[in-house]
Amino acid sequence: MRFWEKREHRFGKLALMLATSSLALSAYGMKAQAQTVVLSQIDVVATTPLGGEGTERTKVPYNVETLSREEFQQTHQNEITEALARRTPGISTNDVIGSPLVQELDYRGFVASPIPGTPEGLAVYQNGVRINEAFGDVVNWDAIPSVAINRTTIESGNPIFGLNALGGAVVLEMNNGFTYQGTMTDLRFGSRMRRQAEFEYGKAIDNWGFYFAAESLHDNGYRYDGGSHVNRGYADLGYRAEGNELHLAFTGGRTNLGVAGTTPEELVDFNRSSVFTTPQTTQNTVGMVQLNGKFDVTNTLTVNTVGYIRSFDQAHVDGNISNFASCGGATLCDGSGNSTSIPDVSNGQIVGEIDRNWTRSRSTGATVQLTDTDKIIDHNNKFTAGVSYDHGWSNFKGQSEIGTIPAPNFVVIGSGIFINEPASDVSPTDLNAQNGYLGVYALDSFDVTNELTVTTGVRYNNAQINLSDLTGQSPSLNSANNFQHINPGAGATYKITPNVSAYASWSEANRAPTPLELGCANPNQPCMIDNFLVSDPPLKQVISQTVEAGFKGNFDVAEVVPGRLEWSAGIFRTMNDNDILSVPSQVTGFGFFQNAGTTRRQGVETSLNYRTEKWNAYINYTYIDATFRTPVSLSSPNNPFADANGNIQVMPGDSLPGVPRNRLKFGVDYSVTPEWKVGGDFVYESSRYFFGDQINALSPLPGFATVNLRSSYQVTKNVQVYGLIQNAFNEHYATYGALFETDSTAGFAGFPQFNNPKSITVAPPIGLYIGLKATL
Repeated sequence: MRFWEKREHRFGKLALMLATSSLALSAYGMKAQAQTVVLSQIDVVATTPLGGEGTERTKVPYNVETLSREEFQQTHQNEITEALARRTPGISTNDVIGSPLVQELDYRGFVASPIPGTPEGLAVYQNGVRINEAFGDVVNWDAIPSVAINRTTIESGNPIFGLNALGGAVVLEMNNGFTYQGTMTDLRFGSRMRRQAEFEYGKAIDNWGFYFAAESLHDNGYRYDGGSHVNRGYADLGYRAEGNELHLAFTGGRTNLGVAGTTPEELVDFNRSSVFTTPQTTQNTVGMVQLNGKFDVTNTLTVNTVGYIRSFDQAHVDGNISNFASCGGATLCDGSGNSTSIPDVSNGQIVGEIDRNWTRSRSTGATVQLTDTDKIIDHNNKFTAGVSYDHGWSNFKGQSEIGTIPAPNFVVIGSGIFINEPASDVSPTDLNAQNGYLGVYALDSFDVTNELTVTTGVRYNNAQINLSDLTGQSPSLNSANNFQHINPGAGATYKITPNVSAYASWSEANRAPTPLELGCANPNQPCMIDNFLVSDPPLKQVISQTVEAGFKGNFDVAEVVPGRLEWSAGIFRTMNDNDILSVPSQVTGFGFFQNAGTTRRQGVETSLNYRTEKWNAYINYTYIDATFRTPVSLSSPNNPFADANGNIQVMPGDSLPGVPRNRLKFGVDYSVTPEWKVGGDFVYESSRYFFGDQINALSPLPGFATVNLRSSYQVTKNVQVYGLIQNAFNEHYATYGALFETDSTAGFAGFPQFNNPKSITVAPPIGLYIGLKATL
């Protein structure tokens, strides 16, 4: 670990040089091979939520990265977040709760997270529907049937994608009976009792297309009580005729997740499978029905529509050390030493509690989009305009059961006594939230010349969020909140040569506080995030401004290099005003949200992709400098450098926690014979600061490097066997770290006594898997 911590910058440069040299040598060796190359290129990308006619990649004035179905399947990954993290520039994942199935997707320091209470900075769309959930804008990656994804696109700096697109948008295009025909079955077994099955079927008959896909996965996990089970599916019934197309699609998923959470480093050093307080489980159920339409009104006018109904239910159980403790009397005392009505059930043991919450959300909405490609004074022009409305209803309930934690394990045993102590800010919660999001947008792309294209766009967002307390104990939760903003954008591309273009753009985006954040923004009445909501002082919306510029190109000229070479290089800067952070309270296990002034994320992205009949290779590097730009006082009572009030003073230039500065990735797949393929990928990420250490006073979480290997053999035309080695060198590392209260076990016999406030979520060790795939 020290090697990565002390030498990460030198290693990043060395790794980049070695990877580039290796790729160059491979290209040189392959140049001598006489091969006939027939390759397809995705030249058109969606630049609006409903896609429409799409835009040539060379005419898009910001960075766009795509992961095709073929590239996704090459890695044999069952989670789209992991596949993107291995291959796509700027992307990494944070394993916050200790389950590879439920990871945060980080792009340029902005996240799309499944963890309630995480400030979200990316919008995620599935076939035109924004799937950030209604209550906390979370993204339930575990409920997305990855086998059904046809293409994934990452777009930066495009305000047309609406709320949360501070760092960009993730666009998922799903399969249907017209884009996929055939039958596929994939069975996999391996480490930690992994049992996995995938099935896919698509067929087109005349004007009708039918598609169905399903996945089932069970894994015992790599830490105690970390087992997970996932079932999810997708179906599409489509009809098309005379340029018109209609699709009725269904998405469904049910996941049961063992979520081990962070563990003190001192426990991890003793046993990497250890868990700090259990039980910790999450059960998610997601369902969505959507109707998509595409209608060619004239040769140049197209109408795209989508309407949907979505449901999301979550049940979360979290065992913790309680803020209530024995104080020598008949009842327990709270963290301030005040006596409560809770009987003292400790019997000399640590007092714990089992916190439970239930979220039930229903949402519905529709979008209508017009695209006109009429020329203007003989110049190519594409104009798109749309309007969307989404409405969500959510009910959130939470309660805490007092318990004990007998030595030596950190397992909370419930007592059947539930906490109702409003004076100590812990009482049952029952909250209703309604949110309505209106968006109106327009985007125009005009070819000034054959080489120069100018793009301008604007979106108006209006978010209405109403909260209602159903318990009668938290009247301050009752509120009506409205946030509005107009987000403009402009950019240009210029074709220097037919294969090389330059781009530059500027744009704004906004994020309204979520119902969860609005209900937990008072430092004097903190919440057990994400469990309890107690008050509603105002939060400001986040406004971002992004500028970026760069070059991108491709070559398909055999005299230069056999095959196809695609590349891009760019710089970017995003400034967030009134950024929202989740910070801990002095009350153990509690926290709140607050605006934290101005933050900045800036850096460099480069990528190089090379393809021939036998080779598929890539390398990319991203540098991200994510810092605070204004002084701000934050609560961080577990930081050893906090003042007497538990606060730390953040200064301009301090790095944001959880964001690695350097991200380097490269991978190669090679066809040894027409039947036998071998491949692998390498991922390096530099160190990142712990959450709770925004002043960068503690040593950061060390960087890491992992290698993943794979091989497949085509036994017959329709049958393939394959093998995978994940984390091939069994690197011990973590992608997420936070600070915890070290004296929580002080004075209790049989428990470790902690001195180090660092707590981490360890990453999976080496994993070996074999699979059998049949296609018809």
